Amino acid sequence: MSIHGSAFIRISGLFALTALQLAAQYDSSSPAGQGIPRAGATQPGASSTLGYPVGAPIQIKVVLEDGAALSSPPMVILSTGTAGASGACSVESVFLTGIIRLRLTGKVAYVDGRPVFRCGIWKLSVPGYRTFSGFVSEGSVITLSRLGEHEGAEISLTTLSAPPAARHAYDKGEAAITKKKWPDAEKHFEEAVAIYPAYAPAWSELGNALSEQNRLDDAMNALQKARAADPKYIKPIVQMAGVEGRQEHWEEELHTADEALAMHPVSFPGAYYYHAEACYHLGLLDDAVQSVHTAIETDMNLELPEAHFLAGLVLAREHQRSLAVQEFQQYLQMAPKGEHAAEAKAHVAELTKRAGRDSDHTIIGCTHRADERLA
Repeated sequence: MSIHGSAFIRISGLFALTALQLAAQYDSSSPAGQGIPRAGATQPGASSTLGYPVGAPIQIKVVLEDGAALSSPPMVILSTGTAGASGACSVESVFLTGIIRLRLTGKVAYVDGRPVFRCGIWKLSVPGYRTFSGFVSEGSVITLSRLGEHEGAEISLTTLSAPPAARHAYDKGEAAITKKKWPDAEKHFEEAVAIYPAYAPAWSELGNALSEQNRLDDAMNALQKARAADPKYIKPIVQMAGVEGRQEHWEEELHTADEALAMHPVSFPGAYYYHAEACYHLGLLDDAVQSVHTAIETDMNLELPEAHFLAGLVLAREHQRSLAVQEFQQYLQMAPKGEHAAEAKAHVAELTKRAGRDSDHTIIGCTHRADERLA
């Protein structure tokens, strides 16, 4: 299992990605304010199941705080985890001018009993600038601030220099990953980095594909090359911490997670999770509590049920049984058929059984690995 954080990162195994990445079509020859709609975009005039017009347009604009011009169209990932807060939307077109056109494609959201024509954006990114997440409606203007000197970037600047052939191979690798065809993904990403050795995202995704095949040493090698290609690209650093956790190299995981945390990974709750995981196994329970709670708080798209399981383990170690039970139950609510469901149920039963035993000072000494059981 791997936890790579948020943004354009798939959470494999237990975690299901709660956002749909839509590759908006951009035609560099289009004049400002014009563009080519994505194939299959819904046209106005149809009706939604609630009687409101499907295809209602929502146009927003992205500007950079320092007044710089965009060097490439923004990357837009719409949220699918905001039911009741935003309508079902799709990206119609994205322009180098910063104009983004969205369309309502399904049911309208309701707030206080009234229909709301707005879309939820999970991640809107421009290389070198902080990422935006939130709701937008017609006429919204999003102002992006430049990353600080020591902040990590969610998008690698090396992407801008990738030749078309490398991008094509990368896209094929991405398609293979969505189908969980890991050997195929590995082949395509290897092709991408062979064409363009400085392609940090391709190295990162190659590491992902290798990790999913349990080739952890090879995965670490690929991720180290991703970090070397773009030291400010935070994703492979978070991935490295995850691989080290799978290898049970707790000191190394803690060091790598610390490196990721120093880059202010506000969009990578996995970085806090890995830090908490390492601290838990190293007996640094106070630090584990703090980090796992931060992981939960920053998990805006509910990608990390595992964090609640780990929180339960930490709290159980500290004899906070009622709180531990709540965390295990939250995990079961989020992932009823998850990797650790049986273990979480065993913890709940045992902790509930012990709740009335004031003289019981036994520490539950299990780990959060799937192959270990409640002692």
